[in-house]
Amino acid sequence: KHCIIFDKNHDNMHISSETFQNLCEFVDQYPSFFIGANADLPIVGGSILNHSHYQGGKHILPVMEQGVKKEYSMKGYKETKLYLLDWYNTCLLLEGTNKEEIVSAASKILSKWRNYSDLENEIIASDENGEHNTITSAIKKVENKYSLYLILRNNRCNEKYPDGIFHAHPEHHVIKKEGIGIIEAMGLFILPARLIRQFKTIKLGIDEGLSTEEILKKSADLKDFCKIIDFVRNSNDVENSIRTYIEETCIDILKNTAVFKDDEKGMHGVDKFIEGVNLWIITDQD
Repeated sequence: KHCIIFDKNHDNMHISSETFQNLCEFVDQYPSFFIGANADLPIVGGSILNHSHYQGGKHILPVMEQGVKKEYSMKGYKETKLYLLDWYNTCLLLEGTNKEEIVSAASKILSKWRNYSDLENEIIASDENGEHNTITSAIKKVENKYSLYLILRNNRCNEKYPDGIFHAHPEHHVIKKEGIGIIEAMGLFILPARLIRQFKTIKLGIDEGLSTEEILKKSADLKDFCKIIDFVRNSNDVENSIRTYIEETCIDILKNTAVFKDDEKGMHGVDKFIEGVNLWIITDQD
């Protein structure tokens, strides 16, 4: 039951306080659905940036089943809690029953993030190429409690990563080079259809006892699959091994998109950002 909600007017995608208000109002009407908004910048956003739209559905995305990595105590918000999720990218979670508090807190996080730079973590908010910081967001409602997921995004590129510093890195492009939008960022990857044909060719070649070089000659677009062929060849279950390789690659891609990595420098960076929003005090350093 995947759905798309789009504006009757052709207005560009733009993440703002109104976005969070709209998300809340949608789940008020359709509480069995989640609803989300892609980021409003190229690379980290959706494929259609010139028409405001949201995506939703009844399915539960993987990020919605993850545990909490850290909890932050609120200052001035009595009914809302903020968490850093134990997830591959940098995902904050606001939870509470007060819609006004949820929208207000999310808006303050967005406002701070839009202009936030952290050179130690390679985060630059804006430069001669424009603005780089935005948020991918999604919400679900269970009974009266809202759960608003906020994934911090940055679309900056450099010489080493011309397709995006916080995007799928080149070694993973063989599986997916396209944008990592809301659905992928929250754990459900939409992969290119070519992979069905490519992996079928690889499996047949291995079953026939062909060498890696012979399999590569089967199709011109298999030239970057040498490492993958060697990986799956040593498995007793080639099909399951292919699935494992794809899943591990998708996890690595999500880690690539994390603006604050899961290491000491990254965790210090996210704490510093949260403190800068001036709404929370860190209560758990584990």
